Amino acid sequence: MNYFECEYCLKKFVKEGFFKKHTCKEMLKHKLMRKPIGLQAYNHYSTWLKLKGIREYSVEQFIDSKLFKPFIEFSQFSTRMALPGKVHFISYMIEMDIHPKDWVNTMVYDHYIKNLDNIMSPEEQFDETVDTVMELSKIYECKPNHIFRYIEPSDLIRLIQAKKLSPWFLLNSKVFHNFVLTEMTREQKALLQQQIGPSKWAKRFESYPKKNEKFRQRVAEMNF
Repeated sequence: MNYFECEYCLKKFVKEGFFKKHTCKEMLKHKLMRKPIGLQAYNHYSTWLKLKGIREYSVEQFIDSKLFKPFIEFSQFSTRMALPGKVHFISYMIEMDIHPKDWVNTMVYDHYIKNLDNIMSPEEQFDETVDTVMELSKIYECKPNHIFRYIEPSDLIRLIQAKKLSPWFLLNSKVFHNFVLTEMTREQKALLQQQIGPSKWAKRFESYPKKNEKFRQRVAEMNF
């Protein structure tokens, strides 16, 4: 007698109709691995193993792992939250001994964001901002130095809060300062000040004069 067999869970079916309607956890996992979110999850998993000094596992081993679901959830979370410095985040989670299943916890995310200035170097924060500016220019279909013509003040504040736009870049930008003066309400300026403490960043610039001068030059070269 001929059977129709699922290649993932090996379940057998007598009728083709039931076979075609069949879905299983193993099938869904393999389908996820053919999508960007699955490949991203595997890359994060591999990074986690490497940073822990554990040999790399194959895609099939990842699919069978108990950590498949946590890393899928983390990939979805990190994309949704536009998480900056993902490798830094994974390294920090290892340092803090936080299990992957807890990486999507909002308290964990808030703690990471709060401490990001001490986790990522000024250069990395600046480069993260440049990447964000380029992404925004694609979204708005404009030149990078024209993004402030289109971005809403509330969106700008959220990106700063999420550490996707750094004061290392913004406070050296004449375009940004003009945007704050002309486009933001008093309330929005107050919210912005909560995210960018002027006195704190003035001291930081004084502590790293050479770095800040280099950033100022790069911002100027980008016509910001």
